[in-house]
Amino acid sequence: MAAEVDPGNVTYPFAGLNEWELAKWLGTTGLPNTQIDAFLKLSWVKSSPPSFKTSADLVNRIESLPSVPVWTGKWITLPEAPLDPQLLLYRNPVECLEWLEANPDFSGDKDYVPYEEYLNKDHTDHCYSEMASGEFWNDTQAKFPEDITINPYLLTTDSTHLTNFSGDKKVKPLLLASGHMRKKIRAKPSSHAWLPSGMLPEGKFPKLEFKSPAEAKLLPGILARRLYHLCMRHILQPLILYATIPKEMVDSEGLLGGSNTCKSQSGSDILSAIHSIRRKFPDAETWKFAMEAKNIGLNGVEEPWWIDFPETDICKAIPDLEDFQSGQGFIILLVYQSHTDSTLLQLLKYNTTFHQNKNIFIKTGACKGKKGTINHFNIPKLHTRWHYPEFIQCFGATDNFSTETPERYHIEYAKKAYKGVSKRDYAEQMVRWLDRQEKIKYFDRYLTWRLGPSIQEPIQNDEVCSPDEQALLDQVPLPITVYEAKLAKKPKYAKQNIRNIGEKSMISYETLVSALKEYEAKLDLGTHVSGPGWHMTRTDQLPEYYNWLDIWTLIRITLPILDDIHDQIEKRILRAVLPTESNPGVFDVVFIDTNPESTAMQIGIQDFQGYQVGQLRLIFRPAQLDKTKSNPHSKHLAYVEWFHLNPIDQDTNMLSVKKIYDDKGNRKGGIIEVEDIVQPCPLSPKFGQKAVNLDPIGIQITGENCIENVETFWINSFHTKSTYQTVF
Repeated sequence: MAAEVDPGNVTYPFAGLNEWELAKWLGTTGLPNTQIDAFLKLSWVKSSPPSFKTSADLVNRIESLPSVPVWTGKWITLPEAPLDPQLLLYRNPVECLEWLEANPDFSGDKDYVPYEEYLNKDHTDHCYSEMASGEFWNDTQAKFPEDITINPYLLTTDSTHLTNFSGDKKVKPLLLASGHMRKKIRAKPSSHAWLPSGMLPEGKFPKLEFKSPAEAKLLPGILARRLYHLCMRHILQPLILYATIPKEMVDSEGLLGGSNTCKSQSGSDILSAIHSIRRKFPDAETWKFAMEAKNIGLNGVEEPWWIDFPETDICKAIPDLEDFQSGQGFIILLVYQSHTDSTLLQLLKYNTTFHQNKNIFIKTGACKGKKGTINHFNIPKLHTRWHYPEFIQCFGATDNFSTETPERYHIEYAKKAYKGVSKRDYAEQMVRWLDRQEKIKYFDRYLTWRLGPSIQEPIQNDEVCSPDEQALLDQVPLPITVYEAKLAKKPKYAKQNIRNIGEKSMISYETLVSALKEYEAKLDLGTHVSGPGWHMTRTDQLPEYYNWLDIWTLIRITLPILDDIHDQIEKRILRAVLPTESNPGVFDVVFIDTNPESTAMQIGIQDFQGYQVGQLRLIFRPAQLDKTKSNPHSKHLAYVEWFHLNPIDQDTNMLSVKKIYDDKGNRKGGIIEVEDIVQPCPLSPKFGQKAVNLDPIGIQITGENCIENVETFWINSFHTKSTYQTVF
């Protein structure tokens, strides 16, 4: 029996806020109904029982909460497989877009009007970032009155496995997002900016009979593709009307406006080719039609889903960037969060260089596929390289249409849903489970708004961290100022005697004391100079506060941002993990700013003026033995071992570094302030024409030990986008 209707009870159908919090917990933790029933029968629960007595009662109340876009089902049967009907589960995409538009969580993070962005006053260097800055939205918007805005929705779908190591259960969620939302919102899985609007059937045909082994091998795949397009046409049918007629929608601020769900130009070339096959073979069955289509590079689908959208140019559908691995520099440049005319020109130059030299892959036999060596470059994704500048000009930077974020939703919308239901008729149960989760989420948001900030959803952490990293993250306020390093509040090793540190840190006591004396001499003279070439007379006595040190093993830094308008803040963990009996230790290599007092704008590590490369060996600070007194040295310090920077290699346009040793054969090092660390310095061993073989002396080079056992390294400019931007 539901709680009594009370005009003052905003938590109805639950008796109050406490009961709602219990219902929310039971509904979102993934407990099966049998365990929920067992929980409700506990004597402790019965001493103060909720108004719902069973799991079924709880489910019914959750399903009676204010509605979200409703799921419906339809059986789809292909004429070629009449004995194998397929269940399609879907929601009205127009209602899904209305729901996204009205969601107050996205207020202030939308663009309703297109714009053009330039980096200079002369308007000659165009900048492309958000979808609203692309030419497509600007050109299409010009076709409509000023009181109408278009809604360039995004669709993505991919199969995901539901079972591991047993069975072959899959689902194919269809996700929908609004182009009005800015990409930083769509990129956060916790924002739920991508809404599931369909569960496409797997496309299995167990009762299908075949006329030949070739049909048995290829026809199921052809029918699966036809089924996909048929299902997509059915799901997207409601959008056809609003491609030309405005649809009024309430926005996140509660205002009413007109919107058109419009897309790009035309795919008439593909449709013409399909129609020409049908005219040539008017009575051809599916198998014959598919084979003729294959001869001209088509997949055998006669009625693609986008045939109903005459304004759609399917040739501008963008391939998955994660699967596109040809040319590391090209890939890194491609994923910039904003582009200008100059970066688009650089993309074209990369393409030209690649095509001028690509035959070397055929000559060396390196161009291989599943069936062996490939002697041609008729590969769709290689051809697509030429079109990415055009895509960016039309739709903004590539992170607007990256599949990386939607794939993260497979966990939320597929794997978690599957775990929360029984395994019989799981697809129908999954969409009911998703419906309940959405109702819980948005009803809780309503209560948060209605009752104030006392109800808050837990902050979702999209990162997977080790306990040490999590302890560090817990101390980091967001956002972080660029170049500011953060450490955990408590050290990993507290109050360590400086004489005993050498055994753990691989630094001798004499070396560490000498470096500290040199650092103190710099402070005495008011200088902040450091680096492998710096020398100064050391102080005679080391201050007593260095006798006991607190030691950290992790630092979190914010990477340099070159474009503070469009680039998102990125952080990295830097390590100086001391070795143990079971762990050899990890000591990262970093770029260090040796002239932090400079008032010049810091834009990356251009020309390496004022920058050095060093390997972290020890992160520490003088321990505060007497808490009644202030710490005489509050800054975190690090002992680093230096590398020498070599000139740029003319063939590769890359820099290399080499370890530096003193006259006794020990690596040279020094003390720096942690705040002077700029970013990680990724290194790759430099072997020359022949790899160095260290096996005769009992050492096998691996990724874990190469920094310690190799002398010369390349600075890997292509390691990350940040390294490419600031180093290459």
